[in-house]
Amino acid sequence: MKYFQLSKIFNSDKNTPTYEPLSLTDDQIDYYCRDMDLNALHPVIRQKLNFLTRLKSKPTLPDKFDAVINVDMQKEFAKIGPIRDFLLADRRGNIETEAVAQHAGQMIKAFRASGTPIYSIYTANRPRHFSMIDFYGYSYDILDKLVQKNTNSAFQTAENDFAARLDKHGHKNLLFAGFNTCACVKETIYDALKKGYKPWLMIDCTGDDNINDRELSPEILRVHKNVLLLEMHRKGVEIITSAVALQHIRSATPRP
Repeated sequence: MKYFQLSKIFNSDKNTPTYEPLSLTDDQIDYYCRDMDLNALHPVIRQKLNFLTRLKSKPTLPDKFDAVINVDMQKEFAKIGPIRDFLLADRRGNIETEAVAQHAGQMIKAFRASGTPIYSIYTANRPRHFSMIDFYGYSYDILDKLVQKNTNSAFQTAENDFAARLDKHGHKNLLFAGFNTCACVKETIYDALKKGYKPWLMIDCTGDDNINDRELSPEILRVHKNVLLLEMHRKGVEIITSAVALQHIRSATPRP
């Protein structure tokens, strides 16, 4: 309860945020949002979906999505309030990260239930037991594969053998979720491209805490993020929704 009260004190926004209404066409909604309850989504996630109108065509899906790469879904990057419980410190989370963490956490459960491996990447100075990691929104499962990193890209911490672990299981088509799109997710994705993997960014399951961009207005930040996403797309990153990926996985899974 103390933490909840501190969070409210440190994060009392004076201005009520406004969000763009969903602008996808009926055809785009049918493709990107099938089986997705749009009315139940937080408005900030519906607004994020509008980026998909910038894509000229729908992606060609692979025969199989091999794994979900869940990056830094931790309190430090997603929760509104002081970084650690009962410790007065700058917040990092915002409305977007809170909403995305809760939504992505539920989608990761669905991917796990479909038999898709989950790699849980977390930031820490050294490897930790799962009970000591501040996961947020996402609930760790003993079958998930922990990957510790101490820099932006999960491929740059040599001790975690991330690439070797992916290669051992033949995991090439990688679905990305987590934080921050403009930092750790981006850097991990770019390294994945360099190493020959095919990254798929799930736009409804990634977000930014904006810790370094507080002086910019939400409108300017949205433009910056859209430019980054377009740059990623030009470099070979496919941008989809979790609904597209999950439906594709389920359609390819033999029924008992």
